[in-house]
Amino acid sequence: MATVGVVAATAATGQSPADANPQADAAAILAAARQALGGDATLNAVASFSVTGSAQVDAGGRATYDESVEYHCQLPDKFVRISHRTIDLGPLGTSSATQWHGFNGNDLIDDDKSSGPAPFPMVIRPQAATPAAAAAERARLVGLQKRAFVEFVTPLFVLPFVTQPLTMSSAGRVTGPTGPADAIDAVGTDGFTRRFLFDPSTHLLAAMTWMDKPIVTASSSQMVMVSPQRGTVGMSSPGPLLPANPTAGLPDVQWQLVFTDYRVDDGVKWPHRIARSYPGRDYELVRLGKFRINPKINASVFKPVK
Repeated sequence: MATVGVVAATAATGQSPADANPQADAAAILAAARQALGGDATLNAVASFSVTGSAQVDAGGRATYDESVEYHCQLPDKFVRISHRTIDLGPLGTSSATQWHGFNGNDLIDDDKSSGPAPFPMVIRPQAATPAAAAAERARLVGLQKRAFVEFVTPLFVLPFVTQPLTMSSAGRVTGPTGPADAIDAVGTDGFTRRFLFDPSTHLLAAMTWMDKPIVTASSSQMVMVSPQRGTVGMSSPGPLLPANPTAGLPDVQWQLVFTDYRVDDGVKWPHRIARSYPGRDYELVRLGKFRINPKINASVFKPVK
């Protein structure tokens, strides 16, 4: 059974009585959204779920790639996204990669298996200098995966899970990416703030926004000049490596997730299309198939990093 809990739900502030909106109360908005998804009894009966689909990702520049995705969740504290990617590299052959990203309690799930030439994009992480630094980096990565959990699971259940508590307060009626919306601001225990935007007519979560750094994409290549008569006659050096944090100094931008194509699977009404973007970049589009409710999930799916 799903365990949920709201840390706080407060009334909107900064509004005159004339501006007050009955739906601007956070608790009322959440209750209406839960009812639209199938009701408390139906949602509370969900202990786990799995869903497969596809994703199209803008990797920067002219590079885009498609991948198949799987999401598996065992409530309240096991969650993983598995992506499978195959890329035709022309004369270099075919590159295949499968990646696992998520968490099991407070343990990190982070694995990558590839075959063929180096997959694109490559993920390169610097080695920690000390055990303490390694532990701190792992904790940081777990925190990022728990943020991903909030982003994916919030439109499914609306209320936060006790493992990821959120302080929620109404922000009144606003204009969101999809039009007028009842807004709720949610702050996590790490101080990270998101805004949830609910469609006032359907009561479903239409979008989620937050401020964060943009994605930085860079490449390093070597140019070789070859003469048919003389062979290799010139070679350029690879470009300089990026700094440890290439986003340092960049201003935050507004990211948004837009949830559409709500359909009923096994009694619950969940979104099947999720678009992630920030100004100037449509970063990812996920299309999901049928959700399986309370399936038997192999424990190996949630295997943490050793």
